[in-house]
Amino acid sequence: MKHKKITALALCALMGLFSVTGMVTAHADDLPFDDPFAPKTEPTEEENLKNLTEIFVNQMNDLRVRNGLSKVYIAPELSKYSQIRAQELSVYTEHSRPDGRDCFTVLQDNGFDYRAAAENISAGWRDVLAAYNAFLNSPGHYANMMLNPATHFGFGYVFVPDVAYSHFWQMFIIEKYDNNTGEPYYFEGQYIPERELGDADGTKEINAGDARRIQEYSSACAAGKPYPVMDEFIYAADVNKDGQINAIDANIILSYAANSGVDPNAKITDFVW
Repeated sequence: MKHKKITALALCALMGLFSVTGMVTAHADDLPFDDPFAPKTEPTEEENLKNLTEIFVNQMNDLRVRNGLSKVYIAPELSKYSQIRAQELSVYTEHSRPDGRDCFTVLQDNGFDYRAAAENISAGWRDVLAAYNAFLNSPGHYANMMLNPATHFGFGYVFVPDVAYSHFWQMFIIEKYDNNTGEPYYFEGQYIPERELGDADGTKEINAGDARRIQEYSSACAAGKPYPVMDEFIYAADVNKDGQINAIDANIILSYAANSGVDPNAKITDFVW
């Protein structure tokens, strides 16, 4: 089978003179400040990577579904190769690998078959949402996230403090179907992330951003405009479980967000009326 390889178009004109691929890098002014009030108990490296992967794919899947495309599964096997690529980026921050071969050889060397594949890379962003938005605002990287059809997603991230940029992000998005059933291929452990009640935007935090997403959806529905969403959004956004997603749900979220900083034991269900 002939494989189709896709990489992002160069963001930087200088890079474009030498390559048709590129990456999105952060400037110092774009980097978020460390939160002094953030919890001091750090998750394990594996837990952190899982959270970052889920936050990223939640944003991307919401966008894909809103544009009439299929959502993609997180495939742990694919993420394993993404993590290899993220490590390589800290040595050589290009779509080609440190040994000079193209980025897709990390898949091919391990017998990982696919019909189409795309890679996005980014460096410097200390926050996963900043890395996502950098891709979102770059036409070539955006086109890769909207690869159609696509079925699976892999994600990698490494922090290397003693090198330039320090934070390195990588994603693979692929198309792979079962030749016998015609359905998306099943990888062991693949999944679509669930969302906590109130976490409408899938960022793993319940705050004003979730209320805004609900208001956007509710306003579109009231105006009779199509606003396709995932089942995971429906579950998280219908906070009071009345079968409707509207300003009541948004206000519950805002009330919870305003009080959760004061009372760490607050639950969003405490604010349902």
